[in-house]
Amino acid sequence: VGLLYEEGVRKAHSSDSSKRTFSVYSSSRQQARYAPSYTPR
Repeated sequence: VGLLYEEGVRKAHSSDSSKRTFSVYSSSRQQARYAPSYTPR
C-alpha cells in the first residue's frame, strides 16, 4: 500500500485533477478502516 500511496502522491503533485482523485480515494480508504462493513472498490 505504501508504494501505491507514494505513486499517488507523485501523480498528485503532477496535476491538480490527479490530486483531487487521489484525495477522494484515500478518504474512502480511511472510511473503510473505521467502518469494516463498508468496503470501497
